[in-house]
Amino acid sequence: MNDESEATLIEKATNLLLEDCMQNLGFDFSFTVDDEINQDNMAFFGPNREYRRYGNASIESAEKYGFGAPEFLQEGENGGGAEWEIGHSGPTFQDAQDSIFGSRTGIQTPSGESVPEYGCQGWSQQQIDPGAKFISKSEAQSGEVSEQAGVNSIAENIKRDSFFMALSDPQVQSVIDDWDACMLEAGYPNEDIWEIGTGDTQVQTDDREAALTDVECKNDTSLLDTFVESETRVQEHMISQNENSLMIRYDELQNGVDLAVNALSS
Repeated sequence: MNDESEATLIEKATNLLLEDCMQNLGFDFSFTVDDEINQDNMAFFGPNREYRRYGNASIESAEKYGFGAPEFLQEGENGGGAEWEIGHSGPTFQDAQDSIFGSRTGIQTPSGESVPEYGCQGWSQQQIDPGAKFISKSEAQSGEVSEQAGVNSIAENIKRDSFFMALSDPQVQSVIDDWDACMLEAGYPNEDIWEIGTGDTQVQTDDREAALTDVECKNDTSLLDTFVESETRVQEHMISQNENSLMIRYDELQNGVDLAVNALSS
């Protein structure tokens, strides 16, 4: 999977191609794009959005935000977004919207050109990521597997499954029990490591003292190190079983970065 900077570059190129596709169909269509990398977002979540995989692990973050996030994240102002503008109304407006996604057949375009099978959005994504595979509902029902643009589905599955496999490791469960005891001793009884500070327990999201205690207990019990070591072992085994497929998709995604650069410079 591409990191934050690569994903922003690819999004910018994909949006440009989508705009070209729509305009070639004769639609009055344009983008308003905020394609700057949000540095606060990057610092908080990391370039691969993994900084909080095991809950809050940062003393600095706990001191600033408790269990929460910076205000710009709470408001949903994540940057890197794109909004399109369609200069039509009535049936032509609906045709333009449907042309973006290819959501129906028989779309009337001003140029008379046919809409790509998966719409201008699908077409533009496949120009940057030829390895992306879109399938119909009937194909999915028959067992066909899609490949989302910009995503290595095998890697994502490994990342998902390895977390839960590591979580079931007796060593990890033992240090979670140690964390429970540490929090109890600090005056926070009956707290769940995954729910504390979410608003579903006695500890509130903005409780900085509790957030600091949470991180300190993780450090004192070596919870983070134990969890990382366990999950690393699981991932190494799963990667070895899927190495060839992972590398093929990795090369496709890296090639997509080059294709995005070319699209933006042409």
